[in-house]
Amino acid sequence: MSDFALESQERMFYAGQLVSPGTYQQLETHRIIQLDKTDYLPGSLDGRVATYALISSYWTPSLQSSVQNSAA
Repeated sequence: MSDFALESQERMFYAGQLVSPGTYQQLETHRIIQLDKTDYLPGSLDGRVATYALISSYWTPSLQSSVQNSAA
């Protein structure tokens, strides 16, 4: 698998996933979700699995570790 494919997969997030603050775009509908705090990504309104890409991030390494610890 290419480095680009691996990097792209690492930036993919799904509805219901706990994520760090940032701006996320739903890939299917291009809907923008902005989270100001660690929260769960919302589901789609059409019954499909919502897949998101991180557009920009506000988080620091300390927030990253708290999200990883809370998800475990």
